[in-house]
Amino acid sequence: MADSVSLAEQASEAAGEANALAHSLDFLAQQLALHTQPVVAAGTPFVFELTIFALAVFVGYHVVWRVTPALHSPLMSVTNAISSVIIVGALIAAGRSA
Repeated sequence: MADSVSLAEQASEAAGEANALAHSLDFLAQQLALHTQPVVAAGTPFVFELTIFALAVFVGYHVVWRVTPALHSPLMSVTNAISSVIIVGALIAAGRSA
């Protein structure tokens, strides 16, 4: 019983950290949008997209490695389910356009 309580507390802490990371990411995205508007207008979309990719890799790495081992399996099962739905939807959409 004590394990389920500590697991619930860990899940609550992880959810709080994820919420804080989401707010930080939102703030960073707003700042990036404000500072990159002149760059996009200058005609260098490759650099802009490369910057977005690099930031996504950095944030993704830190988010994944902050997940506790107890939450890893349930989160991965949900992620895999979402990915499979997206792939099936893409195959259906590709089949209709052909």
